[in-house]
Amino acid sequence: MQKAGPGSLQVISDFDMTLTRFAHKGKRLPTTHNILNNRLLINEDSTKKMKELLNTYYPIEIDPSLSPEEKLPYMVTWWTEVHELLIQQRIRKDMLAQVVRESSAMLREGYRVFFDCLAEHRVPLLIFSAGVGDVLEEVIRQNDVFHPNLHIISNYMDFDHTGVLQAFKGQLIHSYNKRDVALSHATALRELHGRPNVLLLGDSLGDLNMADGVSEAQNILTVGFLNDQVEERKESYINSFDIVLLKDETMDIPNVILRHIVSPEMASLSLRGNQSIFFLPHNSSCFACSRSLSSSTFSLSSLGVITPSLLRSWFWNMSATISSMVIPGFIRPFPSETCSLINSPN
Repeated sequence: MQKAGPGSLQVISDFDMTLTRFAHKGKRLPTTHNILNNRLLINEDSTKKMKELLNTYYPIEIDPSLSPEEKLPYMVTWWTEVHELLIQQRIRKDMLAQVVRESSAMLREGYRVFFDCLAEHRVPLLIFSAGVGDVLEEVIRQNDVFHPNLHIISNYMDFDHTGVLQAFKGQLIHSYNKRDVALSHATALRELHGRPNVLLLGDSLGDLNMADGVSEAQNILTVGFLNDQVEERKESYINSFDIVLLKDETMDIPNVILRHIVSPEMASLSLRGNQSIFFLPHNSSCFACSRSLSSSTFSLSSLGVITPSLLRSWFWNMSATISSMVIPGFIRPFPSETCSLINSPN
């Protein structure tokens, strides 16, 4: 991916709880559907019903004991009933900007670097969301990062000539049918053709299928944000994603990867063969250790606690072959022979 450079790269990302934060200062933040749960748009009875649906179906969505096939009919029911409730409320299009401004939704820390870097190097960003596309777009616009390289596949509202919601357009997209949707949109996204390398970001196992519509894919690097029920779901995420970030509300790791791909001349930290990086959360600090140091040039465990700023400086100034390392999240062995990560000290 690094050798091919930005001209062969595309980024495919989920939106809710992937590009947006799951929580801030201990408080759960809203999805695009939940942003619409505003007194200006939704009456009290519908608010109660939406909460009941969340309490019923969210535990099923994240239940590690159920397969995607088992979850699928429940997700269809959940999304369909929520959309029907929203339609019944006759939501006005001209109110969307206000409810987004009033919401507590936040893009992840480092989002501007992420969006601007992709735009600068003309790397397409395909946002593949089971949320509400109209709300999603407004969140991005209000954060001033809606660039021309952005493509969105989502559930879009269909407003009548007076600007009142009357339906949702096209195929229903929920968290576990993204493969089918990806395949159905494959031929339409012609400008993404010829970009066989994919950086895929998601927070659900269902997001792993978002790249299934990529023609002649060569390398797909998957990054999973594990935001909730960490201990219960950690094993399944580690076995599925290349990189798993545990309760990490930043874009730091995706930005590190992007910087390396678009700026290959910079110094880097390299991992070779079967070596792995592991990430574990510990407040705002990073801990380093080593699992097998027989072939390493130095012992990471001797570094003790590494702060985020020290870590960035270390990535920037040093190149080392290591066996394992602990900072917020988890990375399992990469399938490729060599993987390099870098970041600027700024």
